[in-house]
Amino acid sequence: MSKDQQDRLSYAILQHFQDLISSKAVNGEAAESMAVAVQCLTEALGVDLADPEHTTKLKVDQALQDLFDKSYPARPIPTKVVATKDEEAKANDLKDEGNELMKQNKYEEAIEKYTEAIEVVPVATYYCNRAAATQS
Repeated sequence: MSKDQQDRLSYAILQHFQDLISSKAVNGEAAESMAVAVQCLTEALGVDLADPEHTTKLKVDQALQDLFDKSYPARPIPTKVVATKDEEAKANDLKDEGNELMKQNKYEEAIEKYTEAIEVVPVATYYCNRAAATQS
């Protein structure tokens, strides 16, 4: 990356932070901390939003947030599905089977049981158990 590109990216990042502060997307202590960060980065990077020469030379046509949003569209937020008691019981039974297989040093089979449990109810414990089996 050329020095000019680095400076333009730095300018865009600083402008993004300044926009967050100005739009009140952050406020209170967070806004104050971000303003201090902008000051520190301005000094460290040698790129100043308040310098008209820098603005003329370094300002980009699109806001960094717009570029990001176009490149990485928002993902739909998955709705949380609540497991039924039967599903929880089945998943727990599969986890218990996996635990027994671990005691017998049958790690591949234990991984399969934990994976089955995850498919029924994706609980962190089952992922941890599977990871432990994978490391054994």
